[in-house]
Amino acid sequence: MLWLISLGIGENSISLEGLEAGKTCQSLYLEQYTTSQFSRVELEKVFGMNIQELDRKGVEEGSLVEEAKTKDIGLLVGGDALSATTHLALVLDCKKQNVPYRIVHGSSILTAIGESGLSLYKFGETITVPRPAKGFKPSGFYETILKNHENGLHTLILLEIDMPAREGLGILLDIEKDKSGELFKSNKIVSLSKVGSENQIIWYGPAVKVPEGEPPAVLILPGRLNAFEIEFLESI
Repeated sequence: MLWLISLGIGENSISLEGLEAGKTCQSLYLEQYTTSQFSRVELEKVFGMNIQELDRKGVEEGSLVEEAKTKDIGLLVGGDALSATTHLALVLDCKKQNVPYRIVHGSSILTAIGESGLSLYKFGETITVPRPAKGFKPSGFYETILKNHENGLHTLILLEIDMPAREGLGILLDIEKDKSGELFKSNKIVSLSKVGSENQIIWYGPAVKVPEGEPPAVLILPGRLNAFEIEFLESI
């Protein structure tokens, strides 16, 4: 059996169900490419067994499903295990090969952003801002943010796991300049950094004044605000 075990949003967020499931496994693996705040050494103390770290290739190559055919194994995932399509692909592979699987859900940035006071029901499509590189400077996600905003919807802007909030905003402002836009230049945003930890910081103000925002960090461009959302944001 393959267990997909969510670790939750913070270092101490794993559920009792997740702990119990992990301890029944014969092998445990940890993926750190979708989040990086978990210590393999500390998790080994919690579960009382060795844990092997896997990169994206290690998760996607199919060996986990193959191993799960003969013994119980667990993949530890930061946040909620099904927030990333890579893990959904594992579930699909299990279904195709008749391999039993179980999912232990956990807290996620997709729900933790409720601490901003913005209604989760009013979020549009989530986007991710990648770091530009030579010959690689995607910008299509800006149109998604613009569409959300025109429809009055909030936009959750995910950043690379090692990207500070200010760097992420800088990339967005560069794209906006190329497109002669005013979306970020003229609006306030929410910045959330190290959510779920003791060093969590939530900030709201003019986008151009966003603080450094130690990673992992995310940004939110609010859409149409109701009276409660305005009051809550102003209290941050």
